Formats: sequence, structure tokens, C-alpha cells
Amino acid sequence: MVPLGRVSVREVCPPFCCVLILAVVTSACGSTSTESVVGPGAPKCSVALTAPAAIDAGGGTASVAVSTQPECEWTASAESGWITDVTPAQGQGNGTVQFQVAPNPSATARDSAIAINGQRAAVRQSAAACQFSAAANVNSFPAAGGTGTVTISAPGGCAWTTAASASWITPSPRSGSGSGSFSFTVARNSGAERSGVITVAEVALTISQESASAPAPSPTPTPSPTPAPSPCTVTLQPTSASVAAAGGSGSFAVTVGAGCQWTASEQATWLTLSTPSGVGNGSVGYTAAANTGAARSAIVNVAGTTFTLSQPAPAACAPSINPSSITVGDENIDALTVAVTAAATCAWTATSNAGWLQIKNGSAGIGNGTVTYDVSKGSSRTGTMTIAGQTFTVTQVKCSATLDPTAQDVPAAGGSFTVSVTTQVGCGWQAIESLNWVTVTNGSSGMGSGTVTYTVSPNTGHGDRKGNMAIAGRNLAIDQAGAP
Repeated sequence: MVPLGRVSVREVCPPFCCVLILAVVTSACGSTSTESVVGPGAPKCSVALTAPAAIDAGGGTASVAVSTQPECEWTASAESGWITDVTPAQGQGNGTVQFQVAPNPSATARDSAIAINGQRAAVRQSAAACQFSAAANVNSFPAAGGTGTVTISAPGGCAWTTAASASWITPSPRSGSGSGSFSFTVARNSGAERSGVITVAEVALTISQESASAPAPSPTPTPSPTPAPSPCTVTLQPTSASVAAAGGSGSFAVTVGAGCQWTASEQATWLTLSTPSGVGNGSVGYTAAANTGAARSAIVNVAGTTFTLSQPAPAACAPSINPSSITVGDENIDALTVAVTAAATCAWTATSNAGWLQIKNGSAGIGNGTVTYDVSKGSSRTGTMTIAGQTFTVTQVKCSATLDPTAQDVPAAGGSFTVSVTTQVGCGWQAIESLNWVTVTNGSSGMGSGTVTYTVSPNTGHGDRKGNMAIAGRNLAIDQAGAP
């Protein structure tokens, strides 16, 4: 039985209780009455955050203001890898959390947040400006024409198109996005020296071609004089490095005059810089993502001085080529091939590093494939192509041939014989019938190494007979015995 009097709510409900309590009161005269009590609303240690303003594409330092009760603890963390150095990661009461935002390599704005005790302060970074740079691996071509490659550096998502001012320059493909490359073909010139322009986005590249009668270029150009270094000239140590196919991190030192400002930039989406700028001496840290395709490399530019980072293909994707080199003759040669062996998901490309080596088919592929190329007329020179990350070497020499054997003894009864012709790929030759008792039955002409088959008719005379047959510019001496 409830005692007379009023039941206190505080005796049956703990502090901060958010439910409605009804206390039943019994009066002395048998009547009842009720009383309603409502507990406090929001949790005592909730936090309020003040998000930073939008951050420009270059990145930098930003902060989030934290408001809460003096005795309330909190922790802070970033929701994306491009937000780093969250300081402090823990705190109590009101405070300010600072953090670093990496440069945005893309032409698309990106969003993330700083999370503090279940609350999110939005962090938005502006898109990178679409600035383009482009360079051709070959700017000057012989009259015979050739193929070149243009490499483009641009933030991801920035679209570009190509155009040529002259019909004898043909770029392919004609559009793309972000960093990449495209090839172009220069047709054979039968007239005077000429030049044209390839335009990529807003970058103009001048391509020149010798006249049909121009002399061969000097193999060793005269170097330009080295200018005196300025006080703010940058040197890097080391200037190149490699990272494992699985990815990894590293750094290189920047040495420059005191007070000189510098900025490091890169266009490869798989490479991230952790310290992209500084004043005076410093270092640049980098992190490379895991490689899932063919071998690759990236260039970091620091105030005009470059650092090259290379990364091999993973073991399951390491491609190979066959052959890796070839020696050819001095004539125009069409449709030579190189076989590429690679895993089914392994992507690769093929580019020519010499104007007289022209890739016709197979400039890119996935898995096994074939690269087809042409060789322009010339001699005493060596050129290379980069195929699936491997170097393919072509040596061009003046055509020459050897015979095996160089002399043949034949019995009086005659018979069928063969002679091997050894010469360079692409070198043409003939076997000339100059003896009425010798007939060529197979291999009267050929291209590259081959075999000539000939028959010698019976000798009915009692004396020996001798003669020479011209094959590939060499003489095969034939000596046949007389009849007994």
C-alpha cells in the first residue's frame, strides 16, 4: 500500500532520464492526482564543428573549429588519404584541428571530411586548372619520312584534341584526356624542305622535314654552350630511382640557394608527392601505387630540374619480345615483325625512337600480340623502338652476301646440288644461269638468306669442264669431271 503523501520523482528516476515519469499520489481522502516530469534533451558532450572554406587545387593547410563542454574529450581523423597531418588527433573542450591537403591532380573537384566524435566537417577542394604541356620525341625528319610520338602532360579529366597544319602530317588518335601520348606519321617528301605544326590543346609543336636532295644529317650535333648557373639553380640527389611493382615510398633531396622558392610537380596519377614545395634546401617525398600493367616511369619536375621514377611490371605481367634485335640491309623494307608475349590482362605500347623506323600496326595491345614496322632506305646506322617496356634494336648496313659452298666438284654423271646464300634481312639477290650445262631449278632469286638448287647435266666429253655461276654477286666455281 502506497503511504500517504506525495512520491518524489527524484527518488525513482536517475539524472538525464528522458522518459516521462508519472507519479501516482494517494490522498487521505482516497482521491488520486498526477505530475509530469521531462528529462534534459541533447547529450552533454556533443560537439559542434565549423568547416573550412573551399581549398584551392594547390592544396595547403586548413582547420576545423571544435566547440564543446570544457570536460568533454574528442578524437579527430581524416576520411581520405589526400588529407594528412591531422593535428591534434585528440583533445578536450573547445579547440582547433589543423590538417594538410595535398594538391588535386584532377580537373574534377573532390570532397571528404574531418570526423570528430561522430560529426563531420566537410572538406571540399577545387579542381585543378586544365594546363597542358606537350613534347615530341622527334621534331626533324629525313626526306623518307617517319613516325614520331607526342607525350602530353595534363591533369586527369582535362580533354584535348590534336590537329595538323599540313596534310603530310597525320596524328593518331586525334583526342584524349589527361596525361597520355599519340603518334604521328610524316609522309615521304619529294620536294623542297618543309615544315608544319601539330597543335595539342593550345600547345603548338613545329615539325620539319628535309628536302628530297638534302644530305644525311650529322650523327653528332654540336652541343650548345652551358649557361652559367643562377643563384637559384636547383640540383636533385638522386636524379632517378626505382620502386617495386607492389608500390612504395621514397624521397630525394633538393639543394638550392637560401631564400629560393621551388615547387615540385608530376602528372602521373599513380604517383603522389607529400612535400610539393619549399624555400631553400629541402626534400620531396613520394608514394607510388601498385603497378598492375606494363613497366612505367614518371618524371617529377622541380623548378626545371627533373627526377625520374621507374616501376617494373608485376611478375605475372612482365612482357617479353622476340626478337630483341635485327640486322637489315640498306633498301626499303616493309612489314617486318616483332612478337610480344604477355599475360592476358597485361597492357603494353610500342613507340619508335628513330624516324626511319615506322610502326604500321601494333602500337598498343593487351596480352600476346605483334608489332609490324617498316625500315626506310639507308645504311651504317642503328635505331631503337620501345616495345612493351623492352628495347628493340635495328642495325642497318650495306647489303653483302656469302655462299656456302663457294666451289662444287661434280662427277661426270652430273646431278642436283644446293648452295646456301647468307645475307642481311631485306637484301635482294639473283642466281644467273651463265653455263649451258647448269640449270637453276629453285631459288633463282630471293630476299634475305636463302638456298639455290641447280642441276648439272652429264659430261659426255673426256675432258673436265669448269665454269662460274653468279649468285648474289658472288661466284660459285663448278668443276665437272670428264667421262671415263
